[in-house]
Amino acid sequence: MTVSSVTDFDKKRKKISLDEGRLIFLLYKGELGRLRLREGDELSEEALRQIYEDTLKPRIKKRALYYLRSSDKTEWEVRRKLRESLYPDELIDYALDFLKGYGFVDDGRYAENFMEARRGRDSKREIMQKLRRKGIASEEIDRISGELLAEDEEELCREKLLKYIRGRDLSDPKERARAYRYMLGKGFSYDTVNAAMQKIKENQTDQ
Repeated sequence: MTVSSVTDFDKKRKKISLDEGRLIFLLYKGELGRLRLREGDELSEEALRQIYEDTLKPRIKKRALYYLRSSDKTEWEVRRKLRESLYPDELIDYALDFLKGYGFVDDGRYAENFMEARRGRDSKREIMQKLRRKGIASEEIDRISGELLAEDEEELCREKLLKYIRGRDLSDPKERARAYRYMLGKGFSYDTVNAAMQKIKENQTDQ
């Protein structure tokens, strides 16, 4: 492999590009000096493996653990963070295998904890959308949401609808349509909103 370029990444690190950007990683200036890598040099597979083993593998594990220090993260979030530091995908896979092997990253656990924290505050659809944006697989979301969220949905919808309609006249078709649009925008299904509307109407009639 040819060292295509060696450029500044920040004040302390250099970006090493091999074979016209086919592989990119960062080294501290001192490390680069010790390795004596310069543009145009040839780097053997054995020499690259040595850089991985001696320098980049210990560093990426430390970086990944540091990222997890304050809160749980999904696999996608960790992968994205490590890519921002220009670690090669091979090393990111290595780091994630290490993290998952010790239970430091577990998307199923993350999804369960997230749903427990958000239930009663967000609709099922909102929770599922947020988890998808965090990279949780749809089948994992569907499995856990079916167990945790189904029983809360109608009651949560009714509570949010009651707050929204306070001071509004639902006998006015325009106000009723606005209420439907608002609740649908919050992620509730039409059937759930309709059932909540009917329940509220029945309670008002009984009073």
